[in-house]
Formats: sequence, structure tokens, C-alpha cells
Amino acid sequence: MKRIQHFWPLAALFFYILWAFAPVAFLEHPLKFDLITTAYPWRYFIGECLQNFRLPLWNPYQNLGYPIHADPQSGAWHPIAWLIGFFRGYDIYSISWEFLLHLFLAGVGMQMLAKRLQLTKEIGFLASVAYISSGFFVGNAQHLPWIISATWIPFILAMYLDLMEKPGLRVAILLGLFIFLLLSGGYPAFMIVLIYLLLILFCYRFYQLYFSRKEKKKAVQFLRYNLIAVLAAALFSAVVLVSVYEALPFISRGAGVKLLTALIGPFSPQSFLSFVFPYSVVKETAFFKTDLSMSNAYIGIVLLIFLLYVLFKKKPALFNIFLAWGGFCLLAAMGEYLPVRQWLYDYVPLMNLFRMPALFRLFTILGIILTGAYGLQAWLNKEHEREALLRTLLLFFFLIPALIASLFYVSFHTEILRMIRTDLFHETAFTNIYDHLVVQGFMQAGFALLLLLAITVLKKKNQLSLGIGLVLILDMGLSTRLNAPYTLYDESTNSWTLHQIDKGFNQGFPKPMMMAVGFNSDKLSRHHVFYNNVNCFRKQFGWDGYNPFNLQAYDDLVFSHHNLFIKTINNPPIYLSDAISFSESLAVTPPTDTTETRTLYFELSTDIDMLRTQLSTANLKLHPGDTAFFTSFAPDNINIQTHTKESAMLSLLQNHYPGWELSIDGKPENIYTSNLCFMSAYLSPGSHQLEFRYRPWFVIFAGWISLLSIMAAFLYFLTVFIRRPHETRVFQAASRQKL
Repeated sequence: MKRIQHFWPLAALFFYILWAFAPVAFLEHPLKFDLITTAYPWRYFIGECLQNFRLPLWNPYQNLGYPIHADPQSGAWHPIAWLIGFFRGYDIYSISWEFLLHLFLAGVGMQMLAKRLQLTKEIGFLASVAYISSGFFVGNAQHLPWIISATWIPFILAMYLDLMEKPGLRVAILLGLFIFLLLSGGYPAFMIVLIYLLLILFCYRFYQLYFSRKEKKKAVQFLRYNLIAVLAAALFSAVVLVSVYEALPFISRGAGVKLLTALIGPFSPQSFLSFVFPYSVVKETAFFKTDLSMSNAYIGIVLLIFLLYVLFKKKPALFNIFLAWGGFCLLAAMGEYLPVRQWLYDYVPLMNLFRMPALFRLFTILGIILTGAYGLQAWLNKEHEREALLRTLLLFFFLIPALIASLFYVSFHTEILRMIRTDLFHETAFTNIYDHLVVQGFMQAGFALLLLLAITVLKKKNQLSLGIGLVLILDMGLSTRLNAPYTLYDESTNSWTLHQIDKGFNQGFPKPMMMAVGFNSDKLSRHHVFYNNVNCFRKQFGWDGYNPFNLQAYDDLVFSHHNLFIKTINNPPIYLSDAISFSESLAVTPPTDTTETRTLYFELSTDIDMLRTQLSTANLKLHPGDTAFFTSFAPDNINIQTHTKESAMLSLLQNHYPGWELSIDGKPENIYTSNLCFMSAYLSPGSHQLEFRYRPWFVIFAGWISLLSIMAAFLYFLTVFIRRPHETRVFQAASRQKL
């Protein structure tokens, strides 16, 4: 019986997900937008690497190659991506399962956080339902790194609250592990914002111990275990941190984004409608003046009412901290509409590195849910005897939505019965924002009326808890089902159809076709669902693709030397060109975009090994019989056979990035940069075997540090787990002897 009481919230959460997210959970429809066109191709590539016993280091199929291990949004080091990728591989089904798994884990994390805040299992379960069906999870479902971040943040906060109360090695290590899980799979901006919240919690607790209570030893102990947690997180995340750090000088965003970019995607003032009418934000996106995914912050009418109920009452300090931080983040989320986000950009470290101010609203949602959950528990426990206030709030949330719905119903003659019969749980172009306001208004009025009825009729605490809980579950579930077709899954196709397409994707790493790379474009290979990054499936060198992680040199070639770029991609993946020697004293001017360039241009010293490459384009062949072809291919290991009658240059249309090595006939040779960013090799006359290897040794070393650290942590927990039953038996025996 005790086990059932312990595990029922998890079982209930599981079944709630099956109902609220049924079209995805039962694989009826696939997920949509960026999750399918960015996250899925990357996961597919990572899975292919792991199943071929290779580290996911270099992706040659987008933007002519980039270090996928250094892209923090790729999930290249995320343990869940590794487990799915290695043991099953990715298809349209497994990417859906990963999304659902993160939903479940997010709910578990919220229950854990609620428990640390002294909320009951029942209240914690309701908080978890509100969290995973909130406007963030439903609105931003397409952004898998955002969902992963939101999954692990409650775990991190729960562990930090543990560290505040009972500092210890176990808690510090667990905190480090959860930070690693966020860093390895999430969007870095959430970690940055979370760091400042953790700093606030640290200062609050340290002040409390050192200055208020004068418990200096405990304060020092608290500080020590904070440092251990930071060290543990750094060791576990070493491979992520080193990969990103090495990439910073070479990527477009390495020095931060421009202010205008940082303000893109706000939670606009119009988006405040979503706190009560989330169904309205999926229509008339021009009215909301932000992206469809950024305009929803719904947390449910139940917790919103109890937030207002307890807002000005005395609360535990931690709830005040979470709520105050949530309020501040709401101001920052508004982006250009308030000066807060610009102030953060200008004066707060790391806040200039990311865009999409609406991401801040996750912390607003956290603060509202936790405080509303506390208000609900306090009212159930009769800690605040003010029934009149609660009834007033319920009447307000009954009358206002009902009046708004009635007004729009009369003014715009909404065919509400037709909507309910045909359009209610489907994406449709035949409804507008007023139709949605009418439907949601009557729904919200109905929920408020049910709550009012529950607190009037039900007298026992367990009955009240059950009645209010059912209203919350119904509210959040219906809200999810209403919005999901617009922001979460794609009704235009079904998962089975896409799975058949999955089966046609190239397996392993075939040799790239020797055709002009310019033909390998998403625009020429797109499907109505798979329309970005399709070369990750086709396994050809692609020159385009959607990815915020861009190498600066490649961007310079594409945008500043576009004519040269076009000439270059008219070549196959590997091609030969003349090597023309110039006197050391001869000044060589790199050709401009308008220059007719048929050969490779160099500035030579007397030592050929000191060759420095200038801008270039190339002929495919020099002389009849000259050849260059792939003998074997893997993303990080490319073997090429060449034969030339005279000295020549071979160019490989992959970005030259630190970590690439070249050997010719088994001997190490220099790699020269051609056309601003690609790799070239000098060939003497005759036949040669070339091997290009991507070996980022610092990253690989950091990977071993991460792996060994995580293994050591698991061994530690295993030892604790084994010793604990023995210590319990010894304690029980000693107790019996005393008796």
C-alpha cells in the first residue's frame, strides 16, 4: 500500500500524458516545425554515428561541414540521445518518444521540486500537470533544446534546495549531474538565466546562515559543497564546455548577438491574453507581433486563481523568491516593449549571447505554478480563512470570460456549434481569433463555475482536493488538445507515412556522389514535412541547411563573396586544380568575385611546405587521365585516391576547422585553406592516397574526463546504495539490543 501511495503520482502523470498528448503518444501524427526539420535530422545523424561506432564529431552534410559536437543545440553529448541513437537509432517514432520522455521527466522534476518546498504529493502532481501542459511546453514544443532545458531545471532547483538544507557530497554530485544533462541537450540561454536564480538562492541562504543565524561553520560548509557542485558539473560537462569554448572564435555568434537580434521573439503585451485565453494566440499571429511559439504562457485557471488568492499573503521566503524572479523574467520576456531586456543585454554578463526574450517566461511560469500550488495547499489546510476573497476571484473569472465570450459571439456571429463539431481539436483556416475567444471564454467560465460549485458543495478536504484536481486536469488537458494541432503536431500527415519515408533514407555513410555540390540543396530535395537539413538523410555534401550555429568563414564566403561561392559549389565534393608557382617577391592579389578564376592562386615561399593559400576556384581536371575519387568515407575520416601527371592541388569541399589532419601516403602533411574556408592539399606528380581525419584532441580528452567522472559518480552512488541497507540493519540490531 505504501508503494502505491509513493508511485501513484508518477503513474497518474504517465496516463495524463497519454490522454493530453494522445495524437503524438499513440503515433497518430508526427511532431512539427523545427523539431522535425532541425532536431530530427541532427538526431538521425548522431544515431547513425553511434550505430557505426563513431563519435558524433563532424557533420559533413550541412553548410559544407561543421563540428556538430560543438553545437550546444545538437544534443551530440546528451545521454538520452545517445541511448536512443545507439540502441535503436532515430526515426519519426523515436523522436516522438524522446519528446514524450522529456515531458514525463519534466513532470517528475516538478513533483520533486514541489516536495522540496513542502507541498503534498497531490499538490505536486497537480503542479506537474500544469507545468508540462503550460504554454511553454505546448507553444515551444517544436524547440527540443528548450523542452530539454525546461525538463532539467526543476531537478536542478530541487537539488539546490536540498543543498541549502542539507549540504552533502551526494546532493552536490547529483546537482552536477543534472546541470550536465541540461548543458548537454538544452539551449544555453536557460542555463545562463538559471545561474542568476541560483546565485540569488545562494546569497539568500549564505546571508541567512552567516549573518542572520551566526552559524558560520554551516555557512562555510554550504559554500564548500557549492564549490564541489560547480566542480562536479564542470567535470561531467567537460566535453560540452571544451567543444563550445574551442568553437567560439570560429562561429558567427561567438562574440554575442546584436541587440536587434537579441530582441527578436518577445512575449508581447498582446500575448498576456494567453494567461486566460491560450486558444486565442494560435490565430492572427500578426496581431500578437511575435512568433507563434512565443505567445503562450498559460498555466491554468485553477493555479492562477490561487496565485491571486495568496499573492499578498504571508508566504515562505522561497516562494517569494521564485515569484519575484518570475515577475522580473516576465518583464525581460517582453523584449523591445520594456527596457529590461536591453538593460540585461548591456550590463549583465552573458545576457548578450542569445535571442528570443520570450524564453524568460519559463521562469515566470515556474514562479506562478509553485506559488499557486502553495496557495491551493494553504487554502485546503485552512491556513488562510478568507472564503470571501476566493469566491470573489471565482466570480470574477466566471463573469469576465463569459461577458467577453458573449460580446464576441453576438458581435461576430460565431458558429460555435459548428466549431465544436468539426474544428475544435483540429488546425483549421476557417476560424479566427474571435471564434477562439468565444470558445475559450465559455470554457473558462465553466471551469470557474465548477470550482465555485466544488468549494460550496464539497466539505471534506480530500473531496475538495479531488474536485479541484479534476477541474485542473480537465482544464490543462483540454487546453493542450486545443492548441497542439497548431504548435505541437502536424495533422497534414500521419506518422506511419513518414515512417515509410524514413525507411528510404540512406543508411551508414555512403561515398558522396561526384556531382556538383550546388545541386545538393534543401530546396531541390524538400518534402512538405522534411524541408530543412535534408542532406542529413540523403548523405550528400549539402551547401545549405538551417542551423543557428554558423562558421564565420563560411558565412563570409556565402554573403561577402557570393560569386566566388557559386563558382566553388559548381565543383564536385573533391576536385583538382593547377598549382601555379610565383616568385617569393611577387605580390599576389587574391582574386575578387568579379575576377575570372579558373585556377588556384598561391603565394609561395622557397619552401613548398610554407605554402599559404589565397582565394581560389578550380577546374575539375588538369589533364586527361588525372583522377580523384573517394576510396572510403566516414564523416570524420575521408580517404581519397588521386593520380596527376603534374603537381596539383586537391580541394575537399568541407570547412577547414581546427582538428582536421591530413596524411598523404601515410605521411603527415599540411592542410591549406582555399576559398576562405575549404580544405586543400598539395600533390606532387603521380598517384597518392590521402586521408583527412578529424581529431579534435582536446575535445576527445575532455570526453574521457566527462566519461570517467560520470562513471566515478555512478560507482559512488552504487557504493552508497549497497552500504545503506547494511547500515540500516546494524541500526535496527543496535536498537533491539537497547530495548
